[in-house]
Amino acid sequence: MTIKLQNNHKDLMILVQYLKDVDEDFLIPLSQKTDLVSFASKILTYGHAYMEKLDDEFVGLVTFYCNDNKTLKANFSILSVKSKARGMGLSKQLVSKAINTCRFYGMKKIQLDTVNPVAKVLYKSLGFNVFKTENSELGRKEYFELIL
Repeated sequence: MTIKLQNNHKDLMILVQYLKDVDEDFLIPLSQKTDLVSFASKILTYGHAYMEKLDDEFVGLVTFYCNDNKTLKANFSILSVKSKARGMGLSKQLVSKAINTCRFYGMKKIQLDTVNPVAKVLYKSLGFNVFKTENSELGRKEYFELIL
């Protein structure tokens, strides 16, 4: 079941706990780059967060911003599925929900970047195109965009 988080204390705590749970899944843990409470608060205040729940546990997350009414460009910040729920199509489901939300808000383009090879395949399968690449200390970073 996909749930849209709201900007309230309960959902903030749910988001922070999920980010702590998956912190080590990222090449550079999120907690080494930012304060997780502040990051989660920023997402819920200015962006959107959808979580996937299976058997009373949150197992997936997509966060993104689609509030730039000048450029009409949305940006994805996090896509995560816990290891025990991978291979079930949850990432595709979450990204599709985010794309539809961006369309609803009148965005004309979505941009994101990733070094994750599995994510790259997913984004390409959903119509995203690479517009820039660069080598980073974490590997080949590709910048994707989807024209809506």
